[in-house]
Amino acid sequence: MLIGCIGSHSTGKTTFVNAFVEAQKEGCHSGFHAVSSISRKVWAAGLDLNQGADRLSQMLTLFGRAVAEDTALEQYRNVITDRTPLDSLAYNEYQRRHVWSPAPVDELYQQITEDLVRQRIRKYDRLLYFPPIIGLEDDGIRDTDVQYQTEVDNLVRHYVKRICPWAREVPAGSVEERVEWFNAYL
Repeated sequence: MLIGCIGSHSTGKTTFVNAFVEAQKEGCHSGFHAVSSISRKVWAAGLDLNQGADRLSQMLTLFGRAVAEDTALEQYRNVITDRTPLDSLAYNEYQRRHVWSPAPVDELYQQITEDLVRQRIRKYDRLLYFPPIIGLEDDGIRDTDVQYQTEVDNLVRHYVKRICPWAREVPAGSVEERVEWFNAYL
């Protein structure tokens, strides 16, 4: 089983994934493995993220996530990830609209990215959309610009409706309440 969490940054996805995996050690859905953050690896390699991300860092994040998920699925029966390729598509589109200088490759880049996302999203058994209800925190990596988060979230919602309308929105609540809600849904 592959479960993916979708949403802009600082929405509680990683906290949820870690709490869910921990709760499942003794729960009825045991044996979940969490895919570690690819964005942090890209950042650690010296590439910018967020509003400073270029096409290479966005592409490495997308491809790295796909490889990490496939590798985890070869080793574990149940996998959960705090990001999906759809997130990358939304961040790419934000960058294309607001940050990157126009380039002849833009249309092809976005089309290939969207095609890849459409193919990969079919692999997920469950998709969870996390709306931005948690305050932004400065951890040195995530962007703290509320306008940026809002615009990325609008793009995430757009692509969820267009590509994976079956994704379920995670209700507001504590991480424990969210895990309990998901266990009931699962």
